[in-house]
Amino acid sequence: MPKLTLPALNIQAPWAELILSRKKAIETRRYPLPEMYRDREVFIIETPGGQKKIKRRVVGIVKFETSFRYKNRQQFYQDLSKHQVGKASKFAWKPGDGAERWGWVISSVRRIEVQVPSGKKCGIVFTRALAVDFKVTKATESNDDQ
Repeated sequence: MPKLTLPALNIQAPWAELILSRKKAIETRRYPLPEMYRDREVFIIETPGGQKKIKRRVVGIVKFETSFRYKNRQQFYQDLSKHQVGKASKFAWKPGDGAERWGWVISSVRRIEVQVPSGKKCGIVFTRALAVDFKVTKATESNDDQ
């Protein structure tokens, strides 16, 4: 099996699967994509969020091409089909919520199968370097057509 060392990004279930299945072309956050991760492959660490039945695991590799700031809630929800964050989501942009929302545009994604090595300490959002043995289960897919 190949071994690869990349930075990693925590993404809760079910959002990680939506990215892997190409139903989510924009990851949303409350801050811009750090420049050091632009156009660079990053592991997706799927975390359980509210779904306790899964364990933290590396499920894919993603590359973000850029990020942009949503100007307002209306613009944010016009992109609903791209980011999949509905008004009922705990990540929704609710009226009176003054926090900014940023869209991280996904340029490519590939699915892999690997558990996070036991005892490996990972960051709350990003992990600077994670080395894993993995098996590619789906070829690289580009979102250039979206």
